[in-house]
Amino acid sequence: MVNHEIVKIATDSPGIVIATVYLALFLPAFFIKPSSSRFMDMEQTNQLKGLAILLVFAGHIDKIVPKSWILPDISFIGVSIFLFCSGFGLMTSAMKRDYTVREFAYKRLLKIFIPYWIITAIIIPADVLLLGKHYSVSELIMTLMGINITYSLKRLDYARWFITYILIMYAFFISAVKLARTPAARASAILLMVIVMAAVLTVFRGRMVYASGFIGYIGYCIFFPLGAYFAIVKDRFSFANKSQPRPGWAGAASVITVLAYLWFCSSVAEPFRAEISSHALNHSVFAAETIFSLAPLLLALYFGGTKAKSAYLAFIGGISFEVFLLHGIIMVKYDFILPLGSFPIMFPLLFAVVLLAAYAFNRTVSALATKGALRRPFSLST
Repeated sequence: MVNHEIVKIATDSPGIVIATVYLALFLPAFFIKPSSSRFMDMEQTNQLKGLAILLVFAGHIDKIVPKSWILPDISFIGVSIFLFCSGFGLMTSAMKRDYTVREFAYKRLLKIFIPYWIITAIIIPADVLLLGKHYSVSELIMTLMGINITYSLKRLDYARWFITYILIMYAFFISAVKLARTPAARASAILLMVIVMAAVLTVFRGRMVYASGFIGYIGYCIFFPLGAYFAIVKDRFSFANKSQPRPGWAGAASVITVLAYLWFCSSVAEPFRAEISSHALNHSVFAAETIFSLAPLLLALYFGGTKAKSAYLAFIGGISFEVFLLHGIIMVKYDFILPLGSFPIMFPLLFAVVLLAAYAFNRTVSALATKGALRRPFSLST
């Protein structure tokens, strides 16, 4: 077993490593089959989530390779897609029926905290026994509550900071639902809340205990309300209800998206951001960079997604949260696969192990929920 936080992959062929990662993760997504989905329905958003976790997985390869390697960080696009889909899904649901605070909290408990607590119960003892790490009582209490804002907790499994982030967005959402009546007013209230949060973190980053550790993520804050706004306006566009297929556009748009992103990130955005001293401007460029990457994905769904489905992305999207929780543990902290052989052979095997573990984890939690251990006391809409 290797902990890649300490021991990085040793190879003289970084190009082979990068090519292996991208081919293993993304090539199966281009095998598609006919579909009758509608623009941004559950089938399509599920595939977006599948793409999102693949981008996160690929982006976190930088945790196992030497720091001298220059890799495009595409994980932030995946995180932004997750936030966009979360805002979109919650607002879509809220436009159909109102949430009570009790219903909303219980559903988040089942969806977020139960898997999260199970992983926490595994990784904390493993870190102590196998890696010799120690966590204070206050850190243990904080992480069980989903408050992961210290350096050690954010790196516990490379997913915890997002739990804290999405819980904040959920709090903003349910507050907006209770404070405002119309969908537009609710989305605007969420946007106002995230702007205030970003401003407070930026202004007081040197005087708040944890602001400096969390400020690196405020560039993501625009995407949750952006998803909420998109849920409101998507049906106003004529293409949302088109039924005629436009074959070939989905794959072509996806390829163009990847190529455009790599060029923009390496040639324009990152060098420009490196010269920016202003935190506010830096995060504004970050948001623009991500929107640049997100927009063509929505166009791909418009042009071809309503008649084409990637079963691979749909499957991964269904277990995306579990993959998110497990990938850092298996790939970075407790890697027992990559040291066994050559990277081009072992990495696809490692990815398959992560998917199998995530699927088994997903089924286990679902079985507990349906067989009584976590049975819902009332009906909840999706």
